[in-house]
Amino acid sequence: MRRMRWIAPLAVAGLLLATAARAEQLPWRTDVKEALAEGTRADRLVMLSFTDTDCEWCDRMDSETLSNADVVKACERVIPVRVDVNTAPELARQYGIEGVPSFIFVEGSGDEVGRIVGFLPAPIFLDRLQQVLDDQQKVVDLRKQVSENPNDYEAKANLARIYIERRQGDLAAPLVDALAALPKDDAPADMAEMLLGTGIAYGSRGNNDRALVYLEKVIQGYPGTEEAEWAQFFTGLALGLKGEREAAIQQLEKVIATVKSEVVRERARMLLERFREEPAPPSL
Repeated sequence: MRRMRWIAPLAVAGLLLATAARAEQLPWRTDVKEALAEGTRADRLVMLSFTDTDCEWCDRMDSETLSNADVVKACERVIPVRVDVNTAPELARQYGIEGVPSFIFVEGSGDEVGRIVGFLPAPIFLDRLQQVLDDQQKVVDLRKQVSENPNDYEAKANLARIYIERRQGDLAAPLVDALAALPKDDAPADMAEMLLGTGIAYGSRGNNDRALVYLEKVIQGYPGTEEAEWAQFFTGLALGLKGEREAAIQQLEKVIATVKSEVVRERARMLLERFREEPAPPSL
């Protein structure tokens, strides 16, 4: 009987040691800058794993999910970096981390391309990870198509749409410009939406000057469309965020008086009220 009492603890200890060994299979980096440089060289995504030393769900993520053999295998396609939110608070703010564990997938440029938030069992985490990897592979393939055939406008449009969705204005802009230069009959049917999206992408990164350039292209090139009405609204927002408050107020008053969309008018009224009341430019 005494022997049996020792067998169970030894078995548990062996299981814990095996689990720890599996968890260590992920080659965690700790230097974000070096990992981003490696990601650029290897054309691989960087997986920023935001965690906290006092986080039960982070510990479970390590022992139950990140130690899974299939997850470890899939993570060979990314560069894993451990980031403690307490020692890197600025980086956590940069990526809008609201809780841990959080996994942010970025290109070597630091641009986010996907995220997984919270504890997830291995099968679900693996599905989400695979989706991020598949989406990125699509981008890689489209980049290759555009590079090999600059006249493949369909590939350019598809790549531009992805960049716009990711708020990567600098990457979207040259593609959108090339498409906008085509005769209107040859340009994508959603050209106005793409120009508007490029403006919003720039604005979301704080580049309001570039945002205004693309918003003006929508207003001038596609008058009378819903996209043009939204471009007028976002022009008011961009002007306000630049500190040009009076110009922003005038623009929003014009929007309220002229646009057809009640949704756009209501948003303009709300923003106008905030500009009139607040001493500093608001943000939405």
